[in-house]
Amino acid sequence: HNPFVFFKDVSNNNSTASPLCIAHVRPYTELATDIANNTVAAYNFITPNLQDDMHDGTIQQGDLWLQANLPTILNSPAYQNGGAVF
Repeated sequence: HNPFVFFKDVSNNNSTASPLCIAHVRPYTELATDIANNTVAAYNFITPNLQDDMHDGTIQQGDLWLQANLPTILNSPAYQNGGAVF
């Protein structure tokens, strides 16, 4: 669910305790502040929790998460100035 902790240039040889990993793998809750401050990273991989990503939850839970979270991203300057959502 979080493939980037396995990338050496993100996690410093797969160590989630490394300062490099801690600096790059951040909690989703920080994204709202980054959007508000227009300091969003150039690339963000967002992973909802297991309920909201429909792994353990329902499609409705996933849809509700998207409905609650995607508008903030789509209305952000980071998205509106060449951003993309996949």
